[in-house]
Amino acid sequence: MNKKLIFSLVGLVVLIGGSYVLYQNLTANEEEPSALVDEAQQNDETVLNNIADEAFDFTFENEKGEKVMLSSYKGKPIVLNFWASWCPPCREEMPIFQEFQKNNPDVTFLFMNQADGRRETKQKAHEFLKNEGLDMPIQFDETQASTIKFALNGLPTTYFIDAEGNIHNRAIGGINAETLKMAIEGISK
Repeated sequence: MNKKLIFSLVGLVVLIGGSYVLYQNLTANEEEPSALVDEAQQNDETVLNNIADEAFDFTFENEKGEKVMLSSYKGKPIVLNFWASWCPPCREEMPIFQEFQKNNPDVTFLFMNQADGRRETKQKAHEFLKNEGLDMPIQFDETQASTIKFALNGLPTTYFIDAEGNIHNRAIGGINAETLKMAIEGISK
């Protein structure tokens, strides 16, 4: 009986420790704006990953409540931002994204809310936008397919995709206007 109790306690400590590490990664509030990571260099590939590839394509709910696939947005450069209303750096960068969306009509902005139905819900996301006076369409990934396909380690994470669907860069953590401008210029060539 004592061995069983010891193993149970060790298992509980490991579970709590692992949960804490995961929580810290998901809620990290970086003081410095994120830098862009070149996806081709990161993967030691000469060919960039493409959102039409099964490894990256996923279905989500658009701002009209329709089910669409990420690959259906090919044809224009895409800024794909993964966020949640409980995430402090996500909240901080949203006004910057709204301004850039208004000033860059040739770029598709997809604000992919990570609604898990518990910590983040559609209602919480809409309430956040309303309370902050933000007027931007948001998309929802309630299946968490994007978390798996894009191997999200934390929020916010933003991907920059050219008109052909090639993933050029990503920014992990909050993004500032200067970095966002540079990344948009990189996919708008």
